[in-house]
Amino acid sequence: MAHVLGSRQTMVGDRRDDASDASDALDRRVEFKVTGCRASPVAAAPKAPPGAVYARRMRMRVAIMAGLSSALAAACAAPVCAGDAKGAQGPGLDAIVQAARVDAARRGAVSPEVFETVSAERVTWSDGSLGCPQPDRMYTQALVPGYRVRLRGPAGVLDYHASQRGALVLCPMGQAIDPVPGQSRI
Repeated sequence: MAHVLGSRQTMVGDRRDDASDASDALDRRVEFKVTGCRASPVAAAPKAPPGAVYARRMRMRVAIMAGLSSALAAACAAPVCAGDAKGAQGPGLDAIVQAARVDAARRGAVSPEVFETVSAERVTWSDGSLGCPQPDRMYTQALVPGYRVRLRGPAGVLDYHASQRGALVLCPMGQAIDPVPGQSRI
């Protein structure tokens, strides 16, 4: 077919705007070719085989699922839940202390009663790391209300940081960042 200056190539697909033409949605295009004042033939754009469109969509879905899976795995690996959440407030300080004792006992293969509470306080953390940032991670840059619990056991003092909603993290000594000053100690 010969085209003249600024002529339009026909669209790939059957030119309907309904769902029956959806398989061609990725390959739909309009081509213009301007070649001076002479007529010139323009080759039709090859239509992708039906299997190629399906394969491209499946590769996209697999990539999205892989990203979601890794994000979910990272989120599930970080905090230890401190009991049942009580609405937006979460568990109180007593529940956080108990959860810290249970976690310390599980890590040390001893009874929770072995651990003595050195300090337990309500604090405000400077960001979402709860005062225990991990390398190569990004955290919410907002004040986070929570708790700090220090327990003494057979292996020494353990420093637990928690959010008000109950996310509990054991922070290795030397890595902990102090909370925002001005909070009451219990």
